[in-house]
Amino acid sequence: MDKNSCDKIKNFCLNNNIPNRVVSEKLHTTIIYSRVKAPDLKANQDIYPIRAQCVDLEIFKTFDKKSALVLKLESPELVEHHNKIMEEHGTSYDYPEYTPHITI
Repeated sequence: MDKNSCDKIKNFCLNNNIPNRVVSEKLHTTIIYSRVKAPDLKANQDIYPIRAQCVDLEIFKTFDKKSALVLKLESPELVEHHNKIMEEHGTSYDYPEYTPHITI
């Protein structure tokens, strides 16, 4: 994520008194979350610039029954990248559907 986007999210959190925020340096969008191992798949933080539109705030339930505030994104590129990884690496997705988002 670029610095400008991280700064905007940080300022939003500060201006809205959002507690326990993710520090700017760790903000990211997860492309795949799978318990199926893909040894040849490496995390890549610099894939290429991907544009996304912020569309909503939502609270997601995590696997450990906690709550996470997320900034939902609209991005056909993220969905396409997710689907490509699933197909090329035989991974699964451990949630009902892929929803591009940033946990804040």
